[in-house]
Amino acid sequence: MWGRLKEFFSSEPSEHYLSVFLVMLCIELFVFGPLAHVGGSLAAYANGIVFSFLMLFGVLAMTAHPKVQIVSAMVVTLAVAFRWITNFVDSPQVFLGSMFFSLSSILIFLVIVLGQVYKEGPVTVHRIQGAIAAYLLFAMSFSITYNIIEFLHPGSFVFPSQQHPLQPNQMESFLYFSISTLTTVGFGDITAVHSIARSLVMLESVIGSLYPPILIGILVSLHIRWRWDKK
Repeated sequence: MWGRLKEFFSSEPSEHYLSVFLVMLCIELFVFGPLAHVGGSLAAYANGIVFSFLMLFGVLAMTAHPKVQIVSAMVVTLAVAFRWITNFVDSPQVFLGSMFFSLSSILIFLVIVLGQVYKEGPVTVHRIQGAIAAYLLFAMSFSITYNIIEFLHPGSFVFPSQQHPLQPNQMESFLYFSISTLTTVGFGDITAVHSIARSLVMLESVIGSLYPPILIGILVSLHIRWRWDKK
């Protein structure tokens, strides 16, 4: 078993790490994230640990460029630090700092993952899984942006049936809304009423509609070019 693990991480590690990153991202989004809001303080601490591992893993494993690692590590360290401080300090400044550095970290990961997915070479299953991870990172980045907008302009998002505004700390609700928007499902149970929020919702809908076909087209082109160069 140890030999298989060693082989897994020694052969083209950047691509293999895309698969690992996707698994960790799914665990954070669909398991620990929702549990953190219903399971009390213990679940919140567990979610913080998973989030920290996800951020640190992404920095150390997803890129081999020293300068990128240093800058990414600084941003991620601040994101993790602010994330933990919010568990103990109820401060608007701390909350906004946590959102800002978390968004910055996710955008850095998004650029790194897309760079790995669309590089030259054969289209492997790991690169396809990396593309899925990038899709989820888009959803996360928009959800945090919505959270920041609601924090700065309360009432930007409401539940239409009850006219009940969302709160800035309802991260799971913003993520649910973001994924619904990105996949163009649009259940309509949450509505953006602020002009900036509506513009971002439209942008996310366009990205969600165009990303899958563009993704497939680029990956197919890269694979065809790689096979042509081998001849």
